[in-house]
Amino acid sequence: MLRMFVFVGAVLVLSPVRLGVAAVGLAEIIGIGVAAIYYSVAARVTLGARNPNYGLKPAIKLASQSTPLGVSAFLNSFGLYGPVLIVTAVAGAEQAGLFGAAHRVVASATTFSFVYYFNIYPLLSRLLASDPARLQDLLNASVRVTGWAGVTLALGMWAVGDPAMRIIFGKDFASAGPIFSVLGWMMVFELVSGNARWLLVAAHRQTSLAIAQAIGAAMAILLTYVMAEHWGGVGAALAVVLANGGIWIFAQIRTEGLPARPPLGPLATPVAAALVLYTVISFWGPNPFVAGALIGVVMGALAMFDRKFMAAVKMLSHAKNA
Repeated sequence: MLRMFVFVGAVLVLSPVRLGVAAVGLAEIIGIGVAAIYYSVAARVTLGARNPNYGLKPAIKLASQSTPLGVSAFLNSFGLYGPVLIVTAVAGAEQAGLFGAAHRVVASATTFSFVYYFNIYPLLSRLLASDPARLQDLLNASVRVTGWAGVTLALGMWAVGDPAMRIIFGKDFASAGPIFSVLGWMMVFELVSGNARWLLVAAHRQTSLAIAQAIGAAMAILLTYVMAEHWGGVGAALAVVLANGGIWIFAQIRTEGLPARPPLGPLATPVAAALVLYTVISFWGPNPFVAGALIGVVMGALAMFDRKFMAAVKMLSHAKNA
């Protein structure tokens, strides 16, 4: 938050009208610099951290651990936003505009996944080193909760695609509804795969995460190029969803051999319930808002009746204090 406030303030002071785009880049550097100084001072004051060691060996060790994470972040952004450019090239500006509108909403929604795992990561790391049995319990709970949440969100976004785009962007973007409906399924993979992805980081398998993101980025670009040419924005949306599935599969495989792994069993019930609801709503064809409400009520009720789900929510809510 501090970095963002400093960035905005610097942009206003530097006046991009006078300096051009360079002012934005300079403001970003200022924001990062202020944030770095703040965290260094805060660590020294609150944690009593000693002066950092600027030797060559610590620098090399830090670079070897952090570089795969930086590469992963770059590849994640490339795989997420690159398809927009591909759609423009192969399907035209109109399809790119529709895809970009739906994509912006879904990409923003994935921020919740980052917030969730950013908060749970320290516990993953600590339990991996000290108590693998409790870590397995935590992963069981997390997969169950993220599975129900991801499937419910995706199913709801599929149901209300057309009116959602009309409300958010206006009637001219109502035809982006089918694209939004397909892209929404990305939420399942984004939420569930986080258990494996962040566990890899906690286990110092950052290179495996970078490879997973590389696979996802390659799939997103190549599949978008092929599918958008035939099916426009809907094809690109399906390509992005499949790419996220590829990331999840590889990350899940690379957790092999760790003391604890994200289980797949807890996903069976929400996926089965979603398939039934998807089939019923597809044949019934109710009003989108009625369908969305039905999905929320049915999936919510099924989750509440799942005693393991409620126990998982309780465990996660108290996990950081344990």
